[in-house]
Amino acid sequence: MYLRAQTSLSLVALLTSLSVAAPLCSAQQTGAESSYPLVFKRYDELASLGVAVGVRLPHKCYYYGDGGLSLSVSDQLLAYHTKKGFSLRSLCMALNSGIKFDPETGKRLPTAILFDIEALRKELWCQGRARGSVCVGREYLRLRKLFPDNFTAKDLAGIVDRDIVTDDIPLRVPNCFKRGTPYADCDWRFAGMTGTQVMSNTTTRFKRLGAELDRVMSQALRSTPDCSESNKQRLEPLDLPADGWPCRDWRGSIGGLRHAGEMRLFVETQPVLFASISGIPKNLLEATDLSFFDISDSFPKGYGYALYAEGGADPLPSASSLSAATDPTKKIDATLVKALRLPD
Repeated sequence: MYLRAQTSLSLVALLTSLSVAAPLCSAQQTGAESSYPLVFKRYDELASLGVAVGVRLPHKCYYYGDGGLSLSVSDQLLAYHTKKGFSLRSLCMALNSGIKFDPETGKRLPTAILFDIEALRKELWCQGRARGSVCVGREYLRLRKLFPDNFTAKDLAGIVDRDIVTDDIPLRVPNCFKRGTPYADCDWRFAGMTGTQVMSNTTTRFKRLGAELDRVMSQALRSTPDCSESNKQRLEPLDLPADGWPCRDWRGSIGGLRHAGEMRLFVETQPVLFASISGIPKNLLEATDLSFFDISDSFPKGYGYALYAEGGADPLPSASSLSAATDPTKKIDATLVKALRLPD
């Protein structure tokens, strides 16, 4: 159900924390950059730029939870990024990260929001609902009067989830994400979600975290996970599936992107992954936006990860996304769209 009351934050949101120190300044935006995010109200409008919500284009990205955006990309967008050194997996990791600013330059990245007005219409008028569904309350009636163009961010806040209003979907991603290990490969001088300059100690901490992740994962990929009965018993009080990853299907298939249950949350898998390996210092993991990772030979280091990705069920769009989606003065710049559309 899309229309609903406010729910608690997902596990990923609870585990992640602010990753930057007090901002110093923001990189100056040009007129074109200030136009982002572009707001589309139809799936095909967004898909014309090479990214689609759902399996609408040839190359499917990751499923990482009921609340995560299931994206697919066009041949043209994949080719554009593979020329820069990306694989499909590393491109999908970057897209799922939803990053808005290049962490090395602070430049605003092209992004888009999908405001699925048709899905909202169906929800408000109870289409596709089983007989007897309760969708005739006062709030439904009030919102019907505002449909389709008179909503404010306040009207929709806490009511619609990201199946109706998405957060920013990148249309281009930073080159330093091409290997799937951005903490190691990017020079983090700006915050990826705000574009504000960060303190030098944050830049250093992220670089150290990237190195620690590489160290731990390279050792894990060369070793056999501890699947002994004693380790399984150790995991039981932590409510972790002892017979799950990595004790089952450690390397897995590399023929296609992984599906439900295959994306792994770093913090949850640490007790298994680091059973016989010296783990990453806790203070580094706590001050990070690290979320999911995957293991595949298509990553140069054998693994890659996403940042900022929230896959919990029924996540709410951010306040900034709602504001952009309902801003009556925000018009799509046809020149920008034309420049972003890749040739066949």
